[in-house]
Amino acid sequence: MEVESTPGRGSCFRIYLPTLEPETAKRFRQKTLAPAAEVAPGSNVLVIDDESAVRLFAQVALGQDGHRVHVSPSGDEGIAYLRTCPEAE
Repeated sequence: MEVESTPGRGSCFRIYLPTLEPETAKRFRQKTLAPAAEVAPGSNVLVIDDESAVRLFAQVALGQDGHRVHVSPSGDEGIAYLRTCPEAE
C-alpha cells in the first residue's frame, strides 16, 4: 500500500493486490460476497464530503433513487445538521 497526502489537497491511497485466475476469482466471489444492504426509497441520507463535485453527484444519484438527501462539506457541519434534524434517529 502506498499513501500520498498533501495538506489542503487530499490523499491518494494505492493498494496493490495479487491477481487471481478467473475461475479462482469466481469461486472466491461466490463464497465471500454478501448481498448489498438495501435502503428503502424515501430514506433520509446525509452525505459528508469536502469536495463539492462529490456532494453534488451523491445528491443527484441518491435523489434519483428516491432518497431525501442532505449534503454537508464537513463532519462538524454534518453533526450540527443531525442535532437539528427531526428525522435523525
